[in-house]
Amino acid sequence: MRNIIIFALIIFFLPGFFWAEGKSADKKKGTLLVKVTGLRTNKGYVVCHLFNDADGYPLKSKKALVFQDDLDIKDSTASFVFTDLPYGKYAFTTHHDENANHKMDKTWLGLPAEGWACSNNVMGILGVGPPSFKEAHFVVNKDTVVQQIKMNY
Repeated sequence: MRNIIIFALIIFFLPGFFWAEGKSADKKKGTLLVKVTGLRTNKGYVVCHLFNDADGYPLKSKKALVFQDDLDIKDSTASFVFTDLPYGKYAFTTHHDENANHKMDKTWLGLPAEGWACSNNVMGILGVGPPSFKEAHFVVNKDTVVQQIKMNY
């Protein structure tokens, strides 16, 4: 009787074990191409921070999933490529560090003094505040997703 119970448990749990393994192995990944246009000069460089949840978006760059910086500008455009992204929701911020001081310079009012943009070309309240993750997010759900955005000054 004991052997029958053990056999039944093995038969019951074994397929689930293999199904779970196959399921995690089948996680799909994609590539995100971000094309930034409308840069007013080719000076400095462009930075892009990619977030996969609302925590820290858009102002806490240290909480970004990944970032790319020191990207050269050619003909008033810059492009970023993020590979191996698990399918899911993402949002990004980008700014044009014209003076290459590795920070987003601000005016005395606290507004950006350098170019900036967010995914989906969304802007926050009255076009000056930062948008929420909910407003800016998009979905990576295929091999390649392209986001084309225009820098705001």
